[in-house]
Amino acid sequence: MKLPIENSSAEVQAVCLSPDATAIAVALNCGTVTFFIIDGEGTKFAHRWQPEHGRHIQDLVFLDNITASDTPEQFWKYAIISTENGKRIQLYDTENWHCIARLLFEPLDQLGKLALSIHPTAKFIFLTDYDAANSGNILKTDRTRMGNL
Repeated sequence: MKLPIENSSAEVQAVCLSPDATAIAVALNCGTVTFFIIDGEGTKFAHRWQPEHGRHIQDLVFLDNITASDTPEQFWKYAIISTENGKRIQLYDTENWHCIARLLFEPLDQLGKLALSIHPTAKFIFLTDYDAANSGNILKTDRTRMGNL
């Protein structure tokens, strides 16, 4: 599959394929992310945005529950971008490409590189500092189900 990347001299930093193989996102070293839809006719450009104002994107993942095939929520509805060696994380709604959540670990210069991974249900986001042998997780919640908390 050939993807029409606008900046052919840029290096690919991260690639994320949706679990149902209908979407792919490519992050370049210039900080641009290009989103494509894949169908029987090939690959179609869907959207391009620069989520972190040119910062190097370390990780790019979709928050998809791959354990439940009967879920009413579409795949690739939400995407997570991490920058600053995993210390700056943003959650995006891919229907309107707005950032809906941000997380920053400080001080940036005193923390090791944080690797990002997702639980198969997409309810947990794991952050691991392998050098310091530390791990943490973030629980994803549904704002519509939280009520008056």
